[in-house]
Amino acid sequence: MIIDFRYHIASLAAVFLALGLGILIGSSLLSDEKLYEQQGKLVDRLEADLASLRQDKRNLEEEIVSLELALKREEQFGQAALPLLTRNKLTGQRLAIVQLTQTTVSSEVSALKNCLQQAGAEVISTTSLLRYSDDEQLAEVLESEGDSMEQLINHLAQTLAMGLGREGLAPLERLGYLQLGGDYHLPVQTVILYLGNVTVPKEVATSLVQACSEYQVRVAAVENSGAPSSSLSEKGILMVDNIDQTSGKVALIYALATDGLGHFGIKEGAQAFLPELGKQEQ
Repeated sequence: MIIDFRYHIASLAAVFLALGLGILIGSSLLSDEKLYEQQGKLVDRLEADLASLRQDKRNLEEEIVSLELALKREEQFGQAALPLLTRNKLTGQRLAIVQLTQTTVSSEVSALKNCLQQAGAEVISTTSLLRYSDDEQLAEVLESEGDSMEQLINHLAQTLAMGLGREGLAPLERLGYLQLGGDYHLPVQTVILYLGNVTVPKEVATSLVQACSEYQVRVAAVENSGAPSSSLSEKGILMVDNIDQTSGKVALIYALATDGLGHFGIKEGAQAFLPELGKQEQ
């Protein structure tokens, strides 16, 4: 049972208030003997309440430890079962991961890449978008007269979709806009947008989705269970909102295998926890 500590604090505050009022009133109405007797009863009640609160706290701490242990065991089971559940589900698919957290490629993205590869996918590249702001150097490199950031996103989507090679992206890496990893000479079928725990500016994420769609590349967006819900869940693409959990990885792989769309996961707005696991792969 979860203990409401605010209730206990309020109760104790009321007892102390009553004690103070009792002393004030009793000192004028009661004899010293009666006053001491009433004070003793109040002190006994306080001690009993404190002892009860300490016991409730110990019980709650034990319950938390037990739940954390059970959760850890379930996660260990999930990690052990994941390769068996997803083996060969993505054989023949070429994917690229684009990380939108404005950081270098994270350990979480590396773990996601390994998971996709274990499922049979060929993860061609992992790209991290490090900056979102325009500047004169970016406009000069892209020979842009309009929105340089939008043109960068379009250039990245075109490179991934058509396998144009990293040569055209290298100047953007030198400027600190991109971190490149992998082979950019092979076209990909799907781009996975990794949102992690951050809120990606809507215009950046939306531009990437639109650019990929223009080049007939499928888009899947993934975020962690603790992240705010992304606006991309409303874009009619594949969305998984708990990719940091084993169930989220299973949802992503099965949805990719069956060409499924929709929002899967644990947050408000999710259409289902998992896609139909028995559905025939495409």
